[in-house]
Amino acid sequence: MSMVDLIESAMASAPKKGSIISSMFTIKNFGNDTDCHDIAQLETAIKKYAGTSVTIVDKRRPLHATLFIDIADNGDITQSYNNAPVVLSQHYAQ
Repeated sequence: MSMVDLIESAMASAPKKGSIISSMFTIKNFGNDTDCHDIAQLETAIKKYAGTSVTIVDKRRPLHATLFIDIADNGDITQSYNNAPVVLSQHYAQ
């Protein structure tokens, strides 16, 4: 698939102006996915993934941003590739 095809595909799947986004974020974990409508719901839902690594997809923009994180058994969240701590409410602040 060419870069042009990828961009066109991303733009086609992006919400249109004035449309309602069904969810702002998706927590992805190998098919065990959870849609979240706001940051508060994201912070609550992430707790069920303790002890795993997940991807959070931010769908608020046309090109969805991803964040790869690890959730420790105690609930601490760090970035998967550099172990930097993550506070979701700060990371996704508008």
